[in-house]
Amino acid sequence: MGRASRQQKPGVTFATKNTSTNGLNMGTKEDKNDKLNNLQFGILAFLVAVIIMSGILAGTFYLIVHNNIYDVAEKYRKEIQNRPLLKWALPEPPDPEDPEYMTDSEMRNKYKEIKKQRDKLLEDLNQANRVVEELKIYKDGYEKIMLEKEEERIKLAEEKRKIQEDREEIQTLGAQANKEGFKKYYETMDKDNAEALYREILLEEKIDTDVKKFVQIYEDMDEVAAARIFDEMGEQKIGLVVEILLKMKKENSSAILAEMEPAFASKVTEKMAEGFLGIK
Repeated sequence: MGRASRQQKPGVTFATKNTSTNGLNMGTKEDKNDKLNNLQFGILAFLVAVIIMSGILAGTFYLIVHNNIYDVAEKYRKEIQNRPLLKWALPEPPDPEDPEYMTDSEMRNKYKEIKKQRDKLLEDLNQANRVVEELKIYKDGYEKIMLEKEEERIKLAEEKRKIQEDREEIQTLGAQANKEGFKKYYETMDKDNAEALYREILLEEKIDTDVKKFVQIYEDMDEVAAARIFDEMGEQKIGLVVEILLKMKKENSSAILAEMEPAFASKVTEKMAEGFLGIK
C-alpha cells in the first residue's frame, strides 16, 4: 500500500499542473477581449465627443454669424460667402436704405434725394394735367365743329331736297304749259333761288335739246357707218359712245351694236348696263 500510494502522487501532480495551465490561458483571452472592448468604447466615446463638440461649435458659429454678434457677419461676409459649408449661416444682407443702418449724414442725403424726386414727379404731374386740359379744349372744339358740320349737312340736305322738289314742280308746270300755276308757284319761292333754278332748268333743257339733235344724226345714219365711227372712237371715248347709244331709240342702238367690233361692243354694253341699270 505504501508503494502504491507513492506511485500515484506523480499523476495527481500532473493533473494539478494542467488545470493551472488552462486557467492561465483562459485568463489571458478574457484580458485581451476586455482590452479590445475598452479600446472600441474609447474610440466610440471619442467620436461621440467629437460629434458633440462639432455640433456645439457649429451651433455657436451659426448663432454668432446669423445674429451678427460683434459684426462678424458684416466684417467677414465676403469670406464666408465664398465657403459653401459656411454661407448658410449668413443672415440676409441689411437694407442699405434702412434708417437703422444709415448715418445722420446718409439720412440727410437720402432725404434730399427723395425730396428732389418728389418735386420732379409733381412737376411731371402738373405738366400732364396741363396737357390733359389742352387736349380737353381741343376735344371740346372738335366736337363743336363736328356738331356744326352735321347741322350744316342736314341743312344742305334739306335745301337740296327742297330744290329738287321745286325743280320737279316747275318741270311739271312747264310740261303742262300751266302759266298761271307756274307764276303762282314762282311767287312762293325765294326770288334768287327761283331765278337760279329756272336758268338751270332752261340750260338743261337746251343741252338736252342739243343732245337729242346730236343723237338724231346717228339715228339717221346707216348702222354700219355709225358702228365704224364708234369703233374708231374706241375706249378713249367709250363714255361718249355709251351716252349717245343710251339716248338713241332701242332699235337703232341695238342695230349699231350688232355691227360694232364684238370685243368693243361687249365693253360698251357693260358700260351701258352700269349707267342704265346701275349694275357694276
